[in-house]
Amino acid sequence: MLITKFVKKNLKPVFYSLSLTLGIYIALQEIHENQNVNRFILFTLLIFFIYLAELYSNWKSNQTKIELNMNFDDEVNELSQLFHKIVLPAALYFSIIGFGFYNIRSTYLIGVLFIVFVTFYILFINIRAFFDAKNKLEDKTHYVYDLIKFIIFFCLIDVFSNASNNFPINLALYALCTVVVTFTLITLMLWRFDKVHLYSLVYGVIVSLFIGIMFLLYHADGVVNSLQISLGLFFVFYLTSAVIHHLIMKTFTKGVLLEYFLVIIIVIAITYGIA
Repeated sequence: MLITKFVKKNLKPVFYSLSLTLGIYIALQEIHENQNVNRFILFTLLIFFIYLAELYSNWKSNQTKIELNMNFDDEVNELSQLFHKIVLPAALYFSIIGFGFYNIRSTYLIGVLFIVFVTFYILFINIRAFFDAKNKLEDKTHYVYDLIKFIIFFCLIDVFSNASNNFPINLALYALCTVVVTFTLITLMLWRFDKVHLYSLVYGVIVSLFIGIMFLLYHADGVVNSLQISLGLFFVFYLTSAVIHHLIMKTFTKGVLLEYFLVIIIVIAITYGIA
């Protein structure tokens, strides 16, 4: 009975998540292996249709529980919901496509696609909880939007790194892109916690410049490959984002600083160690 209830409850998000993940893989095959732009565009549109269909299905079946009236002063910020539930997943899709373009034959692509599958699964649960007005479940799964941002960061850094290897004359431009992406994602995280203030944005600028400089230093050495660079900078991004969270929540201590600093040093050392 419990198994039947669990399957019935999770069958729909699993189906949609699996459909999107397989669609992404097929789209990658079309653009990379078959060089078929038209079929790539077709699968891209199909993937968005599947995603929007799931959104519409949840909204249509639960219209009486959530009121979407474009009034930004009430309990539902429609602008934030639109951004997190449509724009972010779209950015996730294109970042995965970019990552897959350079790593189509890498075994790491399967791991990334599995993480994407799990991410979409949690996202669909969060979306259903939102439209069902199940606030506790929505709060428990709201971390999925930060997870999406971390995946976007990892994939885009890999794209920038591979692109800069192909066109090294534009290294500074890709480093600037790294700074912009980092700052944008940090700002979105601050927005989620309603902590977009001048001092928190200054923290974001410092972290973004730091990661941009590390991007340049990694490529200047030429010792590590693009995947190692994206992995190393991902952990730095994760840890520095955690530091910012501690700062804005006023839970930052010298012990926390030392702990994160040592972890960043270890991550950089491991990145070079496995090169």
